[in-house]
Amino acid sequence: MLSNFLKKIQVIGIIFLLILVIDVSSIKGDNDNSIDVILDVSTSSQLNGGWVEERDGVTIIHLNGSHYQMGFQLGTLLKKDYLSSRRAWLSILPLTYDEMVDLWYNVSDLIPQQYKDEIQGRADALDLTFEETAIMDVIGIAFHGNLNCCGLAAWGPSTEDYKLYHFRSCDGLLDIIDPVTGKYASDDQLLIVRNPDEGYSSVVIGLSIEVGAEGGFNEHGIGIGYSSVKTSDVTSNGIPCGIRKRMLLEQASTLDQAVDIYSSSSTMGWNQIISDAKIPKAVVIEQSANYNRVCNWNDSFENNYPSWIMDHIIRRGNFFLDPVSAGFEEDIYEKSRFIRYILYCMGFDTEYYYFSRIMHYKVMSKAIEDKWGIEAFDGFAFTEGFSGGHECPEHNGMHFPNENAIMEIIPNKELEKEEKDPSYIPEAVLFSEAEKGMTGEMVITDFKEALPMIRYRVRDSIKIVTTGECSCGEE
Repeated sequence: MLSNFLKKIQVIGIIFLLILVIDVSSIKGDNDNSIDVILDVSTSSQLNGGWVEERDGVTIIHLNGSHYQMGFQLGTLLKKDYLSSRRAWLSILPLTYDEMVDLWYNVSDLIPQQYKDEIQGRADALDLTFEETAIMDVIGIAFHGNLNCCGLAAWGPSTEDYKLYHFRSCDGLLDIIDPVTGKYASDDQLLIVRNPDEGYSSVVIGLSIEVGAEGGFNEHGIGIGYSSVKTSDVTSNGIPCGIRKRMLLEQASTLDQAVDIYSSSSTMGWNQIISDAKIPKAVVIEQSANYNRVCNWNDSFENNYPSWIMDHIIRRGNFFLDPVSAGFEEDIYEKSRFIRYILYCMGFDTEYYYFSRIMHYKVMSKAIEDKWGIEAFDGFAFTEGFSGGHECPEHNGMHFPNENAIMEIIPNKELEKEEKDPSYIPEAVLFSEAEKGMTGEMVITDFKEALPMIRYRVRDSIKIVTTGECSCGEE
């Protein structure tokens, strides 16, 4: 179960959010482990209670006061780390400095003033201009889709104590190096405890270089963590993702509020797992420039390849589980095979590059089953209303009980005739009369819903495993 799994976790990079295990008050604590920082009197008065400590090798910075003060505190206390990380990131960005500045001013009017004040506070402490500091908060727009983060949230019957646990693995680029010091940018990850004068307190996993949040949770138990999705449906005319997450953590006390705040703008391709430990519950927002979908753990498309439903567990990697709504081909993941991934790495295939992301997602999902003792079962449903197929403990296909609907299959040979002659009406075969191993398209007749479907072609390709009794005892 979950408690045993947690004992085995080692900190690798950053493991995100043990909601209800760590809270804001426990991190405030005393500062016996604080790192000594020598300041003059005028600077010390500006800090207004900001301080930094290290616990078990993790840097934790505490920020308090106005947004300007919090910016000044971080810039002062982490100046060396900030400047090193800034040099590292700027050395690999695909845009010039002037282009980054233009990108900032393209979104500047959309960003709330308090975060501009915080950027100014950092700039004053770092002896940088406002622009030199501000461009670090549009990195997510300039450099996107090449991260391999993943995350999950589990609650209710999926956890031993029924509490909500929210995780994020930050599997970012590990080869970004400061050209001056040789320090890796990945070393810049830290915990940031924020107590703003206006807004809710929060604990976030973050980088010193950005005012926006990577992910975290606030005093009301609202949490968020992301994974990026590479897509051509992008825009720079929106509030940067990190700033929206910061807004969410400072303003949202309910799950609905959090969803509304994040969905209020869009830029690139992101999967955001948003959770509320009070209910408890979590959802995913799949989003790109023109696509925004709120997903629950038991939505039918959670069974879309390469995923499968897990009871009260929602998880995401670096692709959308509803690709059609997001503007992709329906079978784009099935086509993303190993050979296409090799071609992608060689620069010959720019479309079907999801192989490594799919493998990453499957490994994560299998690890959840293996470590948590959860056995996952496939189910079948579709948006129009039918939900009736289920997998049994034999894991050898799905059962479709006759009492749910009349199930038929259009054999492939009939589909081939239709393809050659669009006026041809293909003949369907009842599941019970189909030959073992027959492949084709599923057809459903369902009278039990308010909207009846008569010989409805689902457009799903299927294979008949057997029409007799399964070894589990069910026909």
